[in-house]
Amino acid sequence: MAKDRKLGQQSELYDRIIFNFPHSGFGFGCENQSYYIMLHQAVVRGFMKNAKKMVKDVGGEIHVTHKTAHPFNEWKIETLAEEKGLCLIREMEFNKFCFPGYSNKRGSGHRCDSSFPVGKSSTFMFQKRIL
Repeated sequence: MAKDRKLGQQSELYDRIIFNFPHSGFGFGCENQSYYIMLHQAVVRGFMKNAKKMVKDVGGEIHVTHKTAHPFNEWKIETLAEEKGLCLIREMEFNKFCFPGYSNKRGSGHRCDSSFPVGKSSTFMFQKRIL
């Protein structure tokens, strides 16, 4: 263990941490059922909580790319970020054609290696709220 590290602490922080199209992968219900929305929100909350610890205090960014049409807008990505002490600095429409070679994949199930329709989506960019 390096001298500058304390047990359980990360010595390096990141400029950007990105999560494209978070999804809990749980269940077989409808995406608009409140129970499944809560599960998805829990995944995003956990990501934001941990990403906040791992990104630089000044200039570090946390990006979440997410569908913005109903029912996905019910996840309230901005509100989840605010709960974790993050503030929105920019929202940009996601266009996968701007990322040559990008291929989205389902995370589980019998079609886990197939892509899914991205539809109307945005990348939400957050920074730590400096008090």
